[in-house]
Formats: sequence, structure tokens, C-alpha cells
Amino acid sequence: RRRDLLLSAGENIVHEIRSTLSNLVQSDRVKAILEKRPLDKIMGMSGMVRDSILKEAGAILARLRSRTNDWFNGEFQYANAVRELTKLETMAISKFKCWMHGT
Repeated sequence: RRRDLLLSAGENIVHEIRSTLSNLVQSDRVKAILEKRPLDKIMGMSGMVRDSILKEAGAILARLRSRTNDWFNGEFQYANAVRELTKLETMAISKFKCWMHGT
């Protein structure tokens, strides 16, 4: 039960990340940034950064999926997994914003 709940929450978080990043990539703000960074525009860097972030988020979720039900019954492991998923969306969006700010 714990495993199913956590994985469901993780899938929802990855969906939210995908949606937020897609909106950011298509935003006027990113378009304006790309006008000032011609190489990034030519290379499609905003999409590349988005895809990289989604790949990392997917890998975290896949790692959790590979765990057995017993693994989720351990309090320490479960707490760490919850903490990791709780931070995932904030960290993913922050990473894209770092690219936006050129850092």
C-alpha cells in the first residue's frame, strides 16, 4: 500500500513538472531570453534543458519503482523517499530557472 501511494504521488509530481516546464518553454519570457541568446535558440536549449530535467525526474521515479514492497515498509527508507519526492518538483523547476537566469 505504501509503495503504491508513493509511486502514484511520484507520477503526479512528474506530470506536474512536465506541465510546468512545457509552459515555461513556450512562455514569452523564455522566448525573450532566447532572442538574447542566439546559440541557445539555434540549439533548442530550452527544450534540451526541459528534456534533461524530465529524464532525471523519470530516473528517480524508476528507481523507486524498482524497490520491493518490503523496502517501503522500512521507516527510514520510506521517509527518505517521501522527502526526495517532496523536493523533486521544486528542484526541477529551480534548475530550469537557473538556465533562464544564465547560471
